[in-house]
Amino acid sequence: MKYSRRNSPGNNMDLVNPKEADLIQQSDKRLYILQQLIRLELGEVDPEFDQQNQIQEGAEWFEKFPPGLFPSVDSQTWEQFFDSYFSDIEGAIIENKFEVYARNNQGSISNASQAAFGYILKTIDFMFERHFIAEERIIKLFQNNAALKLLSIYAFHEYQKGLSISTGLFPTAPTAQGFWKFGYKFFQVLTPQTNLRIDFELLIANLYLEGLKFKRFEEFDDFFLLFSSEKYHNIFKEGRKSDGQASMASNEIHAAIQDDVEKLVKMLKKILDEPKLKKKHLLAPCVCEVLDFISKNISEGIFNEVFAKQEERIMIEYEYHMILLPSRIKYTKAVANEFRVFANKFKKIYDPSDVYAMNSGYHKQVVKLNSAFVEKYEHLFHNHPDLYGRIVGLPRLRNMIRDEVHRWIGLNSKRLRKAKKKIDLKDT
Repeated sequence: MKYSRRNSPGNNMDLVNPKEADLIQQSDKRLYILQQLIRLELGEVDPEFDQQNQIQEGAEWFEKFPPGLFPSVDSQTWEQFFDSYFSDIEGAIIENKFEVYARNNQGSISNASQAAFGYILKTIDFMFERHFIAEERIIKLFQNNAALKLLSIYAFHEYQKGLSISTGLFPTAPTAQGFWKFGYKFFQVLTPQTNLRIDFELLIANLYLEGLKFKRFEEFDDFFLLFSSEKYHNIFKEGRKSDGQASMASNEIHAAIQDDVEKLVKMLKKILDEPKLKKKHLLAPCVCEVLDFISKNISEGIFNEVFAKQEERIMIEYEYHMILLPSRIKYTKAVANEFRVFANKFKKIYDPSDVYAMNSGYHKQVVKLNSAFVEKYEHLFHNHPDLYGRIVGLPRLRNMIRDEVHRWIGLNSKRLRKAKKKIDLKDT
């Protein structure tokens, strides 16, 4: 997509949020100044440039940018230019100039907002990749909760847009996928702790956005306010007490979030009793993902403690696994396929070894998830036949997963072997 200054994102009538439009317009002016500096360095001054020429959006234009700074332009001038540019972007993000949740659009992010923020993400990535901004500024930006929320949600939804439409699936397990982060190099400097904060924010936002699509489910407003509170941001910022400790939470935090987890389990039970299959199929996996994340990364064991209090503890535990594991299998396969297409499209940019590692990781994840599902299924079938008969559609689900996974693993194994041979030949 190309746009002139006259028809830039800042002047696009689809950008209904004036704050977004203003930021994009200012960013557009910055790029215009930058391009003029480049043309000056190359001796191609054109007095009619702003009338005749166009600036290309994001990656297309940035790819044409020369690899180094220009010696005839004072280095301090360049430093001031990029520092000022990033400061404007940073300020707009922290001041929350972007609409994260468009409630009047059934919980989805507006296309205009998404396009605007995608443009900003590309400028940040460009400046970071060319060392025009320091790692410390990226790290500091993500320490701000508002910036964390905005950057993670917009980046995630930008990469998931095609995936959800093409597969009919909705994101349920953004954690540990890495695909949406792979496209932005500035994520490389973030600490594991910050990545956990991002993943948690995504899980909460995803469940909230899906819940907004259904009427008469009032718990979702309370849910979002609860899990987006400073309490959880502070939990993640405190970090782990030691490398050997799986949970970040102290005993006090464990007690503080127990009521929250009980509310989540109550929400899950209500969804499972829901007569509408669409609501059940979309929302139940999202709740299970949040429960799993809290138990593994915030307060180890709290999941089992809360489940133990339920009247039909064994039943709800098996329902949980029969929801979570198939959902992750389907979603991981879909993300792996989408990443393969993405990597082929941009194979000139990314190292083949990195792409192979990502694809291999998805493959191992599908195999591991399938093994876990088979183990849980067989245990339920042989040890709890009464409960097995009460969970609707299990035999059909088992057969479908078995056939699909075996076919996918076989095909993907061939692709991985072929890719590995190419890498080995290149290294010799």
